[in-house]
Amino acid sequence: MESEVSQIPSVVQTADFHDRADLRSVPFATIDPETARDFDDAVALEELPRGGHRLWVAVADVSHYLREGTALDHEAQARGVSVYLPNRAIPMLPEALSGHLCSLVPGVDRLAMVVRIDYDRGLAITEVDFCAAVIHSHGRLDYPGVAAALAGDVRGKRKHYEPFLPSLRTMDALARKLRQRRQERGALDLDLPQVVVELDHDDPALVRDVRRARRDPGERHAYAMIEEFMLAANEAVGDSFRDRNEDTAWRVHEVPDQEKLASFAVLAERYGIKFDPVEAGTPLGLAAVLKRLRGHPAEKPLSFLLLRALKQATYDVVNVGHFGLASPAYCTSPRPFAGTPTSSCTACSSTGWPAWANPRVAFRPWPPPTYPPARSCNGHPRTPRSASARPWKSSARSWISTAPSSCASASATSWKAPSPGHLVRRVRGHGRALRRGLGAHRLLGAR
Repeated sequence: MESEVSQIPSVVQTADFHDRADLRSVPFATIDPETARDFDDAVALEELPRGGHRLWVAVADVSHYLREGTALDHEAQARGVSVYLPNRAIPMLPEALSGHLCSLVPGVDRLAMVVRIDYDRGLAITEVDFCAAVIHSHGRLDYPGVAAALAGDVRGKRKHYEPFLPSLRTMDALARKLRQRRQERGALDLDLPQVVVELDHDDPALVRDVRRARRDPGERHAYAMIEEFMLAANEAVGDSFRDRNEDTAWRVHEVPDQEKLASFAVLAERYGIKFDPVEAGTPLGLAAVLKRLRGHPAEKPLSFLLLRALKQATYDVVNVGHFGLASPAYCTSPRPFAGTPTSSCTACSSTGWPAWANPRVAFRPWPPPTYPPARSCNGHPRTPRSASARPWKSSARSWISTAPSSCASASATSWKAPSPGHLVRRVRGHGRALRRGLGAHRLLGAR
């Protein structure tokens, strides 16, 4: 394995540009915690005519350097995930990849898989596209800095945020609208406190304290802003698979168990909170219950107990939707540096993509060395998508019939997946399925 690591280049090579869209002019920037050890995603937002917006979401393309069957591949499979501890990380991938060549640091060219979403003035999606690309991050931003910049503080060490301020304000406005739309369709908003583990300075093996994180409201908002963009990109990938009637590994979250909801109803009524288990069996109904909980003296413990009554999100080859997000088609993948990549991260559209990106053909985490011609991400010719969507299991998603028409276009006919066991085996240790998700989203598997 050491010989393979020594052969990893230090910069993107000219040959790497082959069959990739050149998006280096797009003003990508990374927005992460101050203590982030790697930078695996970047975002950009551009204004379109007539009040529309173009959202770009880029994820580091680790698969270009990590080929299936190599010693690096076997080592990554053996490790399964990266382990993030309070004072250090045990990486799944060598530092030459996770910390350098595949880290979207500013000022250098990097390879990425990119989702482009065009919105009109009314927030309707007018076009979605996917491509392998070369990008060039224009800035390394962090949540406290973004929060301060949005509050108007770009002095001193935050002076470099000033050129990004117009874009950040536009991002903020778009993220608020996206969040409002998600909540209107019934997406759950369970904001549980985060935990901070403090280690002893002299002996890191000793834990000094475990306390609740004190996150500034502005920082929380910056955190949620990026979360909205990642959710939008993941849903765009899911819609693409569903519209083309393709098999993939879905991120699913089933309807809550009625017995657990009934048990919670007994407890909630003792606190004077009306709770109907049948109503809570739909995203909109459960969202209404959470709204009644807001401001109650027992809001936090009751919210936690309600979360425990929900089922845990999983990967499945049968799409039954995502209850917690009120999403009929949702695909997500592990962080490229935290878990072995799945094709959800890269195989988004077979039209104009390399053959390895077609899930019906390969569905492999890393491509072979040769590629057929690909096209530009900026409006390449598109093959019309199939009008039929993958039917869902009627027994699993009764709530979807009550969802708004914009998020419920599939029929309720049951179906059986065609022997897709090989897909499940490819979804190896997903590590932290969420990078930035608020507390409840981590358990619900939103990302």
